[in-house]
Amino acid sequence: MRERVGAKVSRYLRPPDANDKWWEKLISSDAGRVDPRLDEAARRTPITVNQCAQSPLKNLEASKDSPLALPFGVAIPTVIRSNIVWFQIGVGVTRPFPFTPTPSGSGALDRGGAPVAAQITGTF
Repeated sequence: MRERVGAKVSRYLRPPDANDKWWEKLISSDAGRVDPRLDEAARRTPITVNQCAQSPLKNLEASKDSPLALPFGVAIPTVIRSNIVWFQIGVGVTRPFPFTPTPSGSGALDRGGAPVAAQITGTF
């Protein structure tokens, strides 16, 4: 174990060496097959997959593309036709849409209140 695994781990974790370009061998043997699979897995997996439905981070992720931000509430993801769709209910605020920064020094925030709301977000 120490000879086989330890040697590979130390080889791959050491700083790059011009005499041993192991990464070039991996890139050529991959031929671009892994990147699309990783992109697809990242697209289909929510960042907050391991968080509870009441997590503020999960709720903010669910409402990231919506003018209604609901950080406090419940967000439940589901997959419809290979797209993630969020069902969300909670308390939050409205924000300007499309999301553009306010001019510096204006001191104005265009946010209104939304005491309790429900929404369905995602790509349909």
